[in-house]
Amino acid sequence: MINVFQPNLGKEELLAVEKVFASNWIGKGAKTKLFEEKFLEHLRENSINGGGIVLASILAPKVFSKS
Repeated sequence: MINVFQPNLGKEELLAVEKVFASNWIGKGAKTKLFEEKFLEHLRENSINGGGIVLASILAPKVFSKS
């Protein structure tokens, strides 16, 4: 396999990952919630097709969490 991307993590990023693992909240913790909120904000501000991507990003977690 050809390695196309090299991870580029500095001390700050590695410390943040370490804190998440230490908290034992890898999947549904406060950092995940913050990421989801910031990512949704980014989608809202940078969406090309208007509301389609934003609507999908809002509805998808609700739809898939029921299964």
